[in-house]
Amino acid sequence: MQWVKRFRRALRPFVQGDYVNFPDLQIKNWPKAYYGENFGRLKQVKRKYDPHNVFRFAQSVPVGKQVRK
Repeated sequence: MQWVKRFRRALRPFVQGDYVNFPDLQIKNWPKAYYGENFGRLKQVKRKYDPHNVFRFAQSVPVGKQVRK
């Protein structure tokens, strides 16, 4: 797995985000990597349309204000 980590670090300067359909717990700031400047607005939409957090996965937009980074 070390070669994958090295490869990812080597590519980092050339990419702007990550693929949201593959949750990666190695990403330190996943809200920014996955959702960028849309994260705040997406949290509002989530609270309105999915207040019980039915549609979720390990790194989905949370209903509440807390995000584990």
